[in-house]
Amino acid sequence: MNRQLKRLGRFTPLIVVVTILAAIGVGAELFSSASTYVAHSEAETGRLAGGASQVSAANASGGKAIRFAAGGNSGNCAVTALLENPCRPWLGAWADNYSQAATGIRAQTEYHEQRMGRQIEFMHDYREPNAVLSDTDKYFINRANTYASITWKPSYTWAQATGNNADVNAQIDKMADSLKSVAPKKVMFTVFHEPENDVTSHPGCSGLSGGSGTPAEYRAMWKNVRQRFDAKGVNNVAWAWWVMGWDGNQCMMNDLYPGNDLVDWILYDPYVGGNNGTFDNKIGYFYKWMQNNSDASHAYTSKLWGLGEYSSHQTSQAVAAKFWTDAKTALENNTYPKLKLWMVFDSANGKPDNRVGYTCLSWRSEGSKVVCDNTIQDDAEAAAYKALANSPKFKD
Repeated sequence: MNRQLKRLGRFTPLIVVVTILAAIGVGAELFSSASTYVAHSEAETGRLAGGASQVSAANASGGKAIRFAAGGNSGNCAVTALLENPCRPWLGAWADNYSQAATGIRAQTEYHEQRMGRQIEFMHDYREPNAVLSDTDKYFINRANTYASITWKPSYTWAQATGNNADVNAQIDKMADSLKSVAPKKVMFTVFHEPENDVTSHPGCSGLSGGSGTPAEYRAMWKNVRQRFDAKGVNNVAWAWWVMGWDGNQCMMNDLYPGNDLVDWILYDPYVGGNNGTFDNKIGYFYKWMQNNSDASHAYTSKLWGLGEYSSHQTSQAVAAKFWTDAKTALENNTYPKLKLWMVFDSANGKPDNRVGYTCLSWRSEGSKVVCDNTIQDDAEAAAYKALANSPKFKD
C-alpha cells in the first residue's frame, strides 16, 4: 500500500482518500451514469476532502456515508431519485390559452417551446378530483429529457380526504395506481397546492374565508394520501409541498407543513403585480422566510426548493420585461442557489385583457389594451423571458 500511495501522491487529495478507503477494506458502492461517478463509503471516521460531503445512507454502517462528486457543471449531472439535477436548476412551464395553437396542454406547451426556442424540462399539469394521469401527462413523462410536475386534489376539500371517506380513498388509490403504472419514470407530485387561501380557520390568523378545512386536516390529508400510496407500493414519486408563499400568510405556514418525512420539495408561487414589485423582493420574501424559520420540526432548508409558478400581471411591459431581466441576472449570479426548479406560468387570455389576470409571455399593444400573440422579436417581455430560458445556467 505504501508504494501505491507514493504513486498517487501527485494526484488530487480526492483520489488519495478514495484509494485509502478502498485499500483498508471499507465497503464502497460506486454508481455510474453516463459521465457521472459518485462514491458512497462508510464514514464513521475519516477526513473529507476534494469536494466530498457526508450524506445519509441506509446501507452504510451508522447510517452515514461520504459522497465524492465533482463540483459545478463538470459533467456530474445524473438526476437523483428526488428529481434533482445536482449541477443546475431545471427549466419548466405551464402554458395555455394561446389562440395560435390547438387547445390542450400538449399543444400549448409545445407552442411555448416553439416561442422560446428550446425544450422545457418540467411540464406542469393540474388534475382535479376523480382524475388520474392524462395521456398528455404520460406523453411528457415518457418524452426524453422531460419530467412532469402534477398538482392534484384528491377531493374538493381536504377535510374530505383525511381517511374517513371511502369514496375519496378509492380515488386516492386510483391515482396511486396511475402513477405506479409509469414506473420507473419519476413524477413530481403535489397534493392540493396553494392551500393558504383555502384554510377555513386558524387560531393565529384572522379574516380567513376558505372552505377546505383546517391546517390539521390538511396535514391529515397528506398523511392519508402518503399511507395509501405506500400501501400500493408507489415509489416513483418525488413529493412537493406547493404553497403560494406570499407575505401575509406567515401565520399559518408552519402549521400547514405536512412534515419532514412527507416532503421532498418545497415549491412556491411569487408574482409581481402592478408596477411596484421587483423580482428580488417577490422571489426573495419566502426564500428568506424559509431560511429564517427552518427548525427541527420544519426542516425547510433540508428540502429541495423551486418556483412552481412565477410571472407578472397587471404591469406595464417595461416592468414585466425588467422582471425577466432581473430573473436572468439572479440566475446567473446564483443569488438563490436553493432554487432547483424555475417553472413559469404562461397563460394568454385569448382576448384584449388590459393586463388583468395572469401574464402571457408574448403580447402586443392595441391602443389602451394588449393582446397575446407570438411576435416574440417585437415584444420586450417575451424577448427578456426567452433570454432567461436560454441562459447557459439552464444547460448542463
